[in-house]
Amino acid sequence: MRKVLIRIGDFDPIHYGHLFGAANILRIGLADEIWFVPSGKENWSVPHGKVFYRDHEATPEDRFTMCKLAVDHFFTPKLPVSVKNPDPYGNFLYTSEIIEILERNFPGREFYVLIGSDHYPEFLSWKSVPRMILEERPGYPMPPKSEVPSNFRTLSLSDQSYICTNISSTMIRRLLGEGKSIEGLTPVPVVNYILENGIYRPRICSE
Repeated sequence: MRKVLIRIGDFDPIHYGHLFGAANILRIGLADEIWFVPSGKENWSVPHGKVFYRDHEATPEDRFTMCKLAVDHFFTPKLPVSVKNPDPYGNFLYTSEIIEILERNFPGREFYVLIGSDHYPEFLSWKSVPRMILEERPGYPMPPKSEVPSNFRTLSLSDQSYICTNISSTMIRRLLGEGKSIEGLTPVPVVNYILENGIYRPRICSE
C-alpha cells in the first residue's frame, strides 16, 4: 500500500520551505507521495502599525493555484508531489474530515499527516489521532521516542539529508506589505501570480 503524506496548511503563500520539506521527506523515504492540501478559511485582516498586510488576502482559489504553480515548477515526475482540493467550495475542514474524504475518494492508500514538533502537544488531546509524521522544528525538541504514539513516524533535524529554511509565509506577506521583493523565497511563477493579481498589497490606514 502506497504511503501518502498529506501536507495541510494555509500556504498563504506557499514558499521554498514547504517545497524543500516535501523533497526531503520523499528523499528519506518516509512517504511514497506527498499531497499539498490548502485549507479553506474565512477572510480576516491583521494590522501591523498603519498597514494591513492582509487587505488583499489570497482566496482559497488563489492559494490552490499558487500551490499548483509552485509544485509544477519545482518538482519533476521523479518526485511524486501533487495538490489536492477535498472541498471545491473552499470551506474549512478539520483534519479528520480531510482524511475521511481522501480515503473515500482514493482507496488503497495509507495516509499520513505532517505536523511540527511545535504543535505536537495539541494533537495528543485529539480523541482520534491519525497516522502522522512528526517533524522537528527549531526550538521545539522532539519528545522521547518512548512517548511518541506507534502510528507516528519522526523526522529529526539531526538527519543529515534534511534541509531546513527559516522562510515563512508571514515573512513574505510582510515584505510585500513593505513594498520589497520576495524573489528567491518562492518560485517565480508564484511571485508573478501574486504581483499580477495584487495579492497582499498594503492598505495605508488613516488615523
